[in-house]
Order: sequence, then C-alpha cells, then structure tokens
Amino acid sequence: MVYRNSVILYSLSCFLVLRCAAYSDPDLNRNFEELITSRGFKCEIHEITTTDGYILGYYRIVNPATISKPELRKRPVLLHHGLLSSGVDFIINSPGGDYDPSILDETFNGVDVDGQEKFIKHTVNSSQTKEVGNNLGFVLANLGYDVWLGNSRGTTYSKKHTHYDVKDKRFWKFSTDEMIKYDIPAGIDYILHATGRESLAYVGHSQGTLIMFGLLATRPEYTEKIKPFVSLGPVAQFVEIKGLFHLIAKIPGILEFGKHMKGQLLPRSSIIETIGKTVCVSPLKFVCTDLIFLVCGFDRLQMNVTREPVYTAHDPSGTSWRNVYHYGQMVKAKKWQMFDYGFFENELHYGTPHPPEYPLAAIRSNYIALIYGENDLIATPKNVASIKSHLTVPLLDDYLVPYSKWNHIDFLWGLEAGKHVYARTIQNIKLFDSHK
Repeated sequence: MVYRNSVILYSLSCFLVLRCAAYSDPDLNRNFEELITSRGFKCEIHEITTTDGYILGYYRIVNPATISKPELRKRPVLLHHGLLSSGVDFIINSPGGDYDPSILDETFNGVDVDGQEKFIKHTVNSSQTKEVGNNLGFVLANLGYDVWLGNSRGTTYSKKHTHYDVKDKRFWKFSTDEMIKYDIPAGIDYILHATGRESLAYVGHSQGTLIMFGLLATRPEYTEKIKPFVSLGPVAQFVEIKGLFHLIAKIPGILEFGKHMKGQLLPRSSIIETIGKTVCVSPLKFVCTDLIFLVCGFDRLQMNVTREPVYTAHDPSGTSWRNVYHYGQMVKAKKWQMFDYGFFENELHYGTPHPPEYPLAAIRSNYIALIYGENDLIATPKNVASIKSHLTVPLLDDYLVPYSKWNHIDFLWGLEAGKHVYARTIQNIKLFDSHK
C-alpha cells in the first residue's frame, strides 16, 4: 500500500512538473519593471516617503514618443490597487499591450472631443485585435497619458521604512486609516510636483476606491487635485458582504482571532507561485478559479484560466493582519468606520468611545465616476446604492457594467475588461484632457 501510494504521488508530481514546463508564457517570470519594458515602454521606479516613514514604490510607464516630444504627454493618471493586490495587476491581464506609436498618432490627429465616439471605438477595437485594451496601464500609456502605478504600504513593492524593518511588528501596525491619512496624499503630491501639473486622474479598484473616498471625505483640499476619480468596484459601505468573506464573518470567534494576530498577512510567496505554476495549469486548475470566485463572484466566461499562473506569480501581494481585522470590524458593524481600538483606547485616539465613521456626505467632488458589476460579492449593487445615498454631490458617471455576471476581479482580469470597463474609464478621463 505504501509503495503504491508513493508511485501515485511520484506520478502526480511528474505530471505537474511537466505541465509547468509546458506553460511558456514569458510574463510568468518577469518582474514589475520587466513587464513594462517588455512591451516597449520605459519604466521609472520612484520611492515616495510618507510623513510617518513608510517608503512607497511607485512605477511610472513612459511612452517613448513623449520623451522626445514632451508636448504629446497628457495628464498623469494614478492607478491604485485593492486589498492583497498591487499596482502590477493593471498590466498583467493579457500578454498584449505593446507600445504602438500609431495609437498616439491617431489620438493626436483629429480624434479629440469631436471624435469621442471614434476614439472609444478605436480603443475597443485595439482591445479585440491586439489585446492592448485588457491592460489598462498600457492602454493609457499608448494614448499618451502619464501613467503611475501606486503601491500601498506593506505590499510587495512598498516594504521599506525609515526606521522599521519588515520583521519588526511595529511596521505592520496599520490599516486603511493610515493609507488614507499618509499614503495616498503622499503619492498624489509627489506626482503633481514631479510633473508640474495641478491635477491628475485617479482610477482605483476596490480598496483603491476606499482610500480615495476617505481622502476626499477628510481632506477637501484634494477635491480639485483629482479629476476625475474613476471608481472600479467601489468600496465605501458595508451594508452587505457575500461569498467567502460573509461565511468567514459568521464563524464564531473568527474576529477575535484576527484581533490577536500581528505582522503581515499573505505576502508574495514562492510557495503560492509554485502552486500557480503547477496546480493552476493542471486538471485541478478549477481549484484556483473557484477560490477566486468564492471571494469575488462566479464568472467562468470572463476568467482567462491560461493566465492564472501569471496572476499567482504576483498575487497575493500582502498586507497587515490589522488591515484585514479592520475590514472584519466594518463588516460586523455594517458601516465604514475608523479602526476600533476598544472603548477606552478609542477615547484616547478619537475622544469618543466608538470609532468615527468616514463622512461620505462631506465629499465635495463632482468628478466621481462609479463603475460596478451586478455579480460583485464585495462591491454589491446594494453597497453601491448605499454609497450613492450618502453622497450629496452629483456623479460624473453612474455605470452598471452591461454583463450580468461581472464580478469583483473582472475589473482587472476579465477577458473583456477593455470592452466593458476600460473604454468607459478612458471616456471619463478624456473629459478632463484640457485641464492642467
């Protein structure tokens, strides 16, 4: 029996190794910078230090044509990721996205405001023929925008601090509160200073939307600096959460368990990467897909299973236990509030026994575009409706993706992300092309 089991395990191992060897996508072993340069773009890596000492890694995609002709470079666009993700997710959806000067030439030769419809069709067609449209970072760079990919503290590309090492538990004492207070304003101010611009476009996904809602709600001086704010899978209300997160939240004691955990959670790992290179390309690949669907919503038609090893080579990208515990608090409380330290500590931190809620009603921006999906288990239609009910300003765009199965991860990895989401995203960004 032992011999037979050993033979079975050995055979399975060999099979998985062969499957891995047969998977030849060149993106599989490329790092962040190599993904950008492999498409013909230039890459700049910027280190941005926050006022509380965290050093954030921002990646800039430079269109070669704008180096010799800087007048062709459009406004900066900051793309910001969600929980356990990183900026790289905006450029790994498809193997395409090569630098194409013909796109830049066409957008600067008559295809402007009067050619809006033609412009959008061009973008969608590029998505279908060259796969450019399914990597938002490369789409925007090809169109001449100054693209910056942000990374929050604690992710793979933002693990430096002026005083703390990542092995120091003090490094990991943060949640989205600190990202709102320190990270995102530091990134925005740095980009505006580096480019000499007065405003930038911001595209956030999931947690990337939450931190921007938080910034606009608490720092009104940033209202005119963000034009527009395109929110993909908007998160700022916790009326309901479905899927795996909902099931975990119902397990007795799970929140208390998270309360006592310290340090980092789910960093980028060679183990997960190996699983992605083996299991996710084997007959067991449905396991990888179904785990994603349990969190984000089931949508097999939009999931490109051949890219899953590339996704797992970069994700998850890590965060702090405290950050996830904070989400657990908000899910339980069904409200968007600051970190709950407990009755007495809240008095010290906030001057009240309960953590304050973020005031969505305080937002004064008229430049917010909401793009959301019907099958999203996190940014559910009910949660999005709650966001809209709390906002007191008119929306720039209110767009439900016209595909009933569109889920939370389809915004990044959907096979038709270019068609269903990015064309609309660019349309909103383009409205502000004449702004400084």
